[in-house]
Amino acid sequence: MELWRSTFRDGMAPQLPTEGLRALAAALEADDPRLLQGATQEPLPLAGLWGWPVERACAVAYACWWGLKDPGAATVAQIEQLFATTCFDCDRALNEMAGCRWFLQWHDETPRAEMLSLLLEEVERELSRRRDADPATQPRPAAGDSDPAG
Repeated sequence: MELWRSTFRDGMAPQLPTEGLRALAAALEADDPRLLQGATQEPLPLAGLWGWPVERACAVAYACWWGLKDPGAATVAQIEQLFATTCFDCDRALNEMAGCRWFLQWHDETPRAEMLSLLLEEVERELSRRRDADPATQPRPAAGDSDPAG
């Protein structure tokens, strides 16, 4: 398995909010121009721009941004902090300093059409995994099925 893919599966995806992953899947499918390559976000996280609204973001920052209750109110500072926390938690999950770089470099350097297609597969895989793991999404036994207590 490619290093970027295992990094995403084992380190990055588990850190991202489900709503953010859903939004990211839609952005990847539509080639949303707000999905950025080559930088974390726009505007850039410079001191004078901390309070500005986010306009575009990389896949990780995008999922963090759209995973918020009110993404329209997100500031550059808020998304920068969420991005940094997500990367730190990814590194811890992988037990590798700067382990997140394998995914981030792939994301930034891969031709856009290829990145969109391959990352969409991975995001959909993670969303499916979460649905399968969530007891609330599982079908309930039909009436008359055997009762394990009885």
